Amino acid sequence: MLQNKKVNAIIAIVAAILVWAFVVGMVNPGVTKRFTDIPVQLINQDSLTQDGLAVDSTDITSIDVTLSGDRADINKIEEGDIQVTADLYGRHEGSNYVSLEVQLPRGISLDSRSEDRILINIGQLVTAEKSVEAKLTGEVAADTEMSGAEVDPETMTIYGTRKNVDKVDRIEAVVNAKLLNSDESTHDVAVKPVDSSGKEVAYVTTSRETASVTASLINFKEVPLKVDTTGSLPEGYELEGISAPDTVHIEGSAEDLSEITSVTADDIDISGITEDTRVRLSINLPEGVKIKDSDRLYATVNVRGPSTGEFTFAGNEIQIEGLQEGLGASITDSVQVSISGAASSVSGLTKEDIIVTVNVTGLSEGEHSVPVSVTAEGNATVEASPSTVMVVITSN
Repeated sequence: MLQNKKVNAIIAIVAAILVWAFVVGMVNPGVTKRFTDIPVQLINQDSLTQDGLAVDSTDITSIDVTLSGDRADINKIEEGDIQVTADLYGRHEGSNYVSLEVQLPRGISLDSRSEDRILINIGQLVTAEKSVEAKLTGEVAADTEMSGAEVDPETMTIYGTRKNVDKVDRIEAVVNAKLLNSDESTHDVAVKPVDSSGKEVAYVTTSRETASVTASLINFKEVPLKVDTTGSLPEGYELEGISAPDTVHIEGSAEDLSEITSVTADDIDISGITEDTRVRLSINLPEGVKIKDSDRLYATVNVRGPSTGEFTFAGNEIQIEGLQEGLGASITDSVQVSISGAASSVSGLTKEDIIVTVNVTGLSEGEHSVPVSVTAEGNATVEASPSTVMVVITSN
């Protein structure tokens, strides 16, 4: 008895499935479905251009629609099958209310829509010339990028109202990464006007819908950069350091890049440099490898010029050498000592680091004009003024 009940239950389930399949597959009952954010397309903008006009703004950019039809047909609807348009033909400068037209696949009916018309503001047309730059989109490996992109044309004319045209920074020619590989190839791709942050600017059209981009995908790698110098700075000048990038990005095949752990720049010749100097770097690279943005690769040679200082020595601060026994000596003149040289040698000097002397060997009583000798610690250059002083020698 229990077994019969189980059999009956199974038969009932199978029957229900068959009935459902018949209703859905054969009868195909009608259903309704809501589709949201259907973009409003503005058509016949060329007619505005011919009249020296352009769209300035609209109050809405998309609408929602509710459609009805057979379940199978409704489920087949894809993005782009529903077209919502606003016709700009014959519109005037200022505010225009334009009815919306909804085009649907055959067998589908429009039950309702969120908006019946759109407010379009139209202004005077202006033009501008903007550069066209290639932009890679899509997924690429972390160490891969587009290389050597050449765009034709290099510039395009844009059309729109002054407010919108002024927002445009450049025109992007968008290249899908799927189109590229390691071999250089050329593709016609869609273009769009964008602002400085890369956001597309609405209600601006371009003189062409596509641009030709020639490019390839290439591997890149970040490696340390080594920079050294050759030659010597002029006397009194010191090298404070070289301001250069710590790393650079190199491009090439994965095989070539795998063998490179660092790169070296040609030595910078510092001979004759007397002030901070910006120098373009030349990098030593194996064949097939190049530096990304090599035209922006510079180093700055930072130098420090000579320093000077002055000290005054009174007569009693000047040392007297070679005085005979039984004699005394005095100096009434003072001496101005000037020092000059590398900042590291001069900036730390004090009066105690400088020795001013006169040598009176063989001189007897009386007044004598004696040369002054000056020495200083380090490599500073010293000079005394006056170069001689009057020494009075007396007997004790």
